[in-house]
Amino acid sequence: MKNHKLVDGVKIALTAEEETVFAARVKAWEDGAFDRGIVNLRSERNRLLAATDWRDLPSYAGPKQAEWRVYRQALRDITVGLDTVEKVPAATFPCGPTCEG
Repeated sequence: MKNHKLVDGVKIALTAEEETVFAARVKAWEDGAFDRGIVNLRSERNRLLAATDWRDLPSYAGPKQAEWRVYRQALRDITVGLDTVEKVPAATFPCGPTCEG
């Protein structure tokens, strides 16, 4: 299948050289999918950990402290076993002690 470009509003087929460059760019993008996905996952994980840091302080004597620690450990472990690009978006974040359902 030929790829095209627009030049002054006219659809033109890419040359063989342009096809090669385009294919290389597509491959580079696809090759980086795992890295992009894991970075996004870790970013969300880090945000959730930061939001609950105060619940893991020795001075926190609030309810469900043990459950918060289990939740926070589950967040830290979320990347364990994620070794393919398909597994990253399939990862589900744990539900903390205040989650519904």
